[in-house]
Amino acid sequence: MAVTEFNDSSVYMACKASADPNASQLDQLDAMLQCIGEANANSLDTFFLVYASSLVFLMQAGFAMLCAGCVQLKNVQNSMLKNLLDACCAALGFYS
Repeated sequence: MAVTEFNDSSVYMACKASADPNASQLDQLDAMLQCIGEANANSLDTFFLVYASSLVFLMQAGFAMLCAGCVQLKNVQNSMLKNLLDACCAALGFYS
């Protein structure tokens, strides 16, 4: 049973109410854990997506520093602008 319409405090109560009272304690616990896991799966997926995308954007900043160190001093501004535009286009592509 997927319980997605409840808030965090009532997920436990909804899963407990949906458990079979005639089943053994171990089976009830297993059913409750599956129910709670299904209710929290979407929030964990969202957290992982935001965490992974923030790591990618931090890697983009590190790549900009690497490029700035590999060019002559007069070309650093151009290299940084290219990396900034690349990050902006990637952000627009990600959120669209």
